[in-house]
Amino acid sequence: MISMKKKIFLMTALLGMMLSPARGQFGLLGRKKARTTPQTEQKDTTQTARQAPVSRYERLFRGKEHTRAEGGFMTLHLVEGKLYFELPVEMMDRQMLLASTVTRTTDNTVAVNGYKANDPLHLVFTLENSLVYMRRPNARIVFDEQDQRMNRIVQDNYLSPALDKYRILAYNPDSTAVVFEMTALFTGDDEKVSPVGKGDFPMAIRAVADKSLSKIEQIKSFPDNVTIRTAMQYKVSAKRVNTTLYTDRPVAVTTTRTLLLLPEEPMRPRISDSRVGTFLVNKQELSNRYD
Repeated sequence: MISMKKKIFLMTALLGMMLSPARGQFGLLGRKKARTTPQTEQKDTTQTARQAPVSRYERLFRGKEHTRAEGGFMTLHLVEGKLYFELPVEMMDRQMLLASTVTRTTDNTVAVNGYKANDPLHLVFTLENSLVYMRRPNARIVFDEQDQRMNRIVQDNYLSPALDKYRILAYNPDSTAVVFEMTALFTGDDEKVSPVGKGDFPMAIRAVADKSLSKIEQIKSFPDNVTIRTAMQYKVSAKRVNTTLYTDRPVAVTTTRTLLLLPEEPMRPRISDSRVGTFLVNKQELSNRYD
């Protein structure tokens, strides 16, 4: 028989084996011990992966074929055939001249190289809410600007009519200039800036622009002006008195348009002289003086 002391010794040894750490991957009862791996800190990349929002200004040009012409006056953008003006806010209400000159032509009886078929367009841009208006300033009236009464009369009776309006697409990054599209004026059929005239009696010419075949070729910007060169396609019809000479003849005309910033202080009017080769404007003086 096993003595009491031996029984106590055996039970103590067996209990110690059950409580001791398992050797290898298996414990005493044959169950596999879970492998523990060191915990690595994972960096939260949510914030770094999140990009800054793209501005409306960047969306106009990012990832597109883009030509930029920047000068002291204004910046031009040619983006996939579309023309955008980036006009500083400080240039609003400044008087400008837009002239169209023929550079190349397929028919010099319709458009003469080096000549302007129409007088330059006198214009101003005005900023009104989310729109830019192109207006023709009423510069016909001459008056004493120090006279408050005459100022009120001119403001109430000689407004500057709007020629067109353009939606503001974006402000530049520092909000000092607005961006708007001007493609239609330079590739369209606006008679005010057309390089093709209406002809002289007895010849009458009618030219219709083919917008689908017209394109802007080049843009440039300088300290006080910008130039836009456009390849225009026209369908031209001509009549001599009541006789039709031809109808819808295709004519290509390359025209260079210059937008010139005029001085802030208007130039003093002078009496016209036929010997001076420039366009003429009419002037009307308003005065409180009695003749």
